[in-house]
Amino acid sequence: MHRSIVMFPLLLMISFLLIGSNAMAERRAGAFTLTPMIGYHVIDGGMNIDDAPSYGLGLGYNISPEWAIETDMRYTPTKTNSGANIDYDIWTFSLGPQYNFRPDAVLNPYLAFGAGLMVYDNTKDGNDEDVFGYYGAGVKYALGESIDLRLDARHLLDYRSDDHFNTDPGPDWRHHFQAMVGLTFQFGGSPAVAKQEKAPEPMVAKEVEQAPAVAKQEKAPEPMMAKEVVEVVEVVTLTVNLLFGFDKDQVTPFHYSELQKVAAFIGDYPMYTVVLNGHADDRGPAEYNLGLSQRRADNVRKALIDKYGVAADRISTFGFGEAQPVADNATAEGRKLNRRVEINIQP
Repeated sequence: MHRSIVMFPLLLMISFLLIGSNAMAERRAGAFTLTPMIGYHVIDGGMNIDDAPSYGLGLGYNISPEWAIETDMRYTPTKTNSGANIDYDIWTFSLGPQYNFRPDAVLNPYLAFGAGLMVYDNTKDGNDEDVFGYYGAGVKYALGESIDLRLDARHLLDYRSDDHFNTDPGPDWRHHFQAMVGLTFQFGGSPAVAKQEKAPEPMVAKEVEQAPAVAKQEKAPEPMMAKEVVEVVEVVTLTVNLLFGFDKDQVTPFHYSELQKVAAFIGDYPMYTVVLNGHADDRGPAEYNLGLSQRRADNVRKALIDKYGVAADRISTFGFGEAQPVADNATAEGRKLNRRVEINIQP
């Protein structure tokens, strides 16, 4: 029975991976996370305490997409496996950092380490508290933009200097293992689509055609029959980039502030044309990315027409796929900048 309980988190994770998902989870800087979880606690054999199911709750904060810090509480109700048959409640309270290897990917492996307090509470002798350290690894699988399925495995090193409750003489360090599965919910933070390139101020160039200078003559020049005309031509352009999440093509409320500026500019220059160029990063087949970039441009066009009343015949769209990157696709930040729609407004 113990073996089947240990395998449950792994089997649950594998089942989700086989089902597959088109979701995208942006591990957002500044976001808080809440992770309820369930799993199994394997206790050092020298403790003479039964292994048992464990229940936990984690609370975290994303310092950046890659780095997070998390505190969690885990509870394991169990009992001794000796003749006394004493009930135990084991509590662990920990704090430590996590490092996400692929924060903008559907499948994101991570490492975790830290320290905490382990409390043994039994019905016979009361409480005993130990300091412990831990290290571990896990994987987060995106079920949506703000929810991950999470599998976590840890090795806990319990420092039992007093050997309280320890019926087997031996080293002060005792080894525990925990495997947990849970759901990580993300609240707040700065999503990728919110990180827009600031719209530049319109560039105004005034072209002035001037009359040629009149050479100094000894004699009076012929009278001018008509006035020279000075013509001023105003050239104004605006370029804005809207950024998208991985494999995303929908316009969201995070785009609205930039689109509002674009719509106002278009209204000020009714004779200007609007060109939307869609782009993608290099993950996935090139043909798929070409279609994805076109859908991004088409959806921005639809938003400008439906939400901001821009005339449809003023807007053209083009998809370039992954062919025109503006940053290095080898980094998460570079890929984020390449998932964009360029909005160009010009005469």
